[in-house]
Amino acid sequence: MAGHGKLCLGYSNDPSPYAERVREFTEVTSRDGCLTDAWGLTVEDFGLTDNLMMIHALDLHGCALVTPRSRPTDIWYDLTAFEICVRMAAERLAASQPPASG
Repeated sequence: MAGHGKLCLGYSNDPSPYAERVREFTEVTSRDGCLTDAWGLTVEDFGLTDNLMMIHALDLHGCALVTPRSRPTDIWYDLTAFEICVRMAAERLAASQPPASG
């Protein structure tokens, strides 16, 4: 989407760094200065809320990842961050429409 110049929006209900979130689901160890999960896959540890490419693609297109200040009680059903993205999309769409002729 970003490569085609389309509006890109994203949200996460968990504002904690990505590496911390991975640790909640699997063992993460440090090997040769890199974090590795239980399957031997590298875990990014840039202190970002999500994957580096996701975060910076959003930043480059002027819409930073939307996250709450603190993790909601029910991250699976809280729609606050999603609703912010919907409002941002609606505002962008409205701004791109020609003014109504009277």
